[in-house]
Amino acid sequence: MDRFLWRVWTVLLFACFFAEPERLLVGKREAAIMLSVSVRTVSNLLRTKSLASRRIGRRSLITMQSLRAFIRQDHPESPAPHSRAHTARNSEAR
Repeated sequence: MDRFLWRVWTVLLFACFFAEPERLLVGKREAAIMLSVSVRTVSNLLRTKSLASRRIGRRSLITMQSLRAFIRQDHPESPAPHSRAHTARNSEAR
């Protein structure tokens, strides 16, 4: 086997044995980075059930499947505000 093929074979073997498996769950911060939004926006999306999560201990971990589904959708409106105080301030300003 010539040197080039040997190198290719070595790289492929290394990639197969030492590659990191795909993650199934990510935290809020990682999801925010993936979606290019803030952590607060991810929290709002979780609250409105736009993203699916699993609770493990005190953490809410977002499924990669729900992130992919969310990315495929159209989002013409922003998520709802996260508190009633925010809604009250907006109604008083009008």
